[in-house]
Amino acid sequence: MNASSPAESARRRARQRLAQRGPQTEHIPKEAQQAATSKNLGAPEQLFGNFTLPSPAWALGFGAVVAAVFIVIGVFVSGVWSLVMFVIAALVVAFFVWGAFFDRPAVTEQVYLFEHGLVHRDGDDTMTALAWDEVRLLRSVVDKYHNGVYRETIHKYTFLRQDGSKLVLDSAHFPSGEVGVLGEAAEQRISAVRLPRALEALAAGKQLDFGDLSVDIHGLSGRRGTLTWSEIGTIDVNAGVVRIEQAGKWLKWSKVPVSEIPDVTVLLVLADTLRRPE
Repeated sequence: MNASSPAESARRRARQRLAQRGPQTEHIPKEAQQAATSKNLGAPEQLFGNFTLPSPAWALGFGAVVAAVFIVIGVFVSGVWSLVMFVIAALVVAFFVWGAFFDRPAVTEQVYLFEHGLVHRDGDDTMTALAWDEVRLLRSVVDKYHNGVYRETIHKYTFLRQDGSKLVLDSAHFPSGEVGVLGEAAEQRISAVRLPRALEALAAGKQLDFGDLSVDIHGLSGRRGTLTWSEIGTIDVNAGVVRIEQAGKWLKWSKVPVSEIPDVTVLLVLADTLRRPE
């Protein structure tokens, strides 16, 4: 993915907004701090997402107070002004009812980034803490176009836990581009933790799985069999697909979407390190 891609542009704008806003760690709730402490996640670094929205009951209550003010004014004035005050009161009620039940934005989640992991807060205020060393990561970044015109970039990051559960963060629940910045930071930190362990495992003769692909000290295996490292020509990523070329062959030996490869960054670094003449 080049630096001028729409996805990178969205992340750059989000980074600028986050820098202007500051880390906002003072707004991390006590419950999130406690969840982070239970996982030894270290110091808080950044808040992602909007602040919690007021509940529909709060919005309706505030709207009722505002409407009541106009009704009282309408009672004490006469003629056309009284009618105007009652109409305004009705419009205020309609506005707050619409806002409370029909026009609530989807951006309701928050993520608190810590040194060694993150805490996710969903719309029901449930806190989920994840440490970098206990998860694998699936990444999906898709640019959406309509009639050839760029519209938006959809980011989706799926954190796979050791117990089989998962946490999904996507663009629908965060301000534009923010989940891309968060996912990028998480991927870098997870890779930094997992890569040394992966190298140690390979040196010990173990095989490591990355979805449909697997690697060991001798080569890389996929649906079409196994290639030794010396038999692999190039490995690149294009349009969200990892493409593996067998040396001396015209057609690609394997094509696997990035979104189907856990810890794809670790796989690419391992392949680059091990791809040498035997």
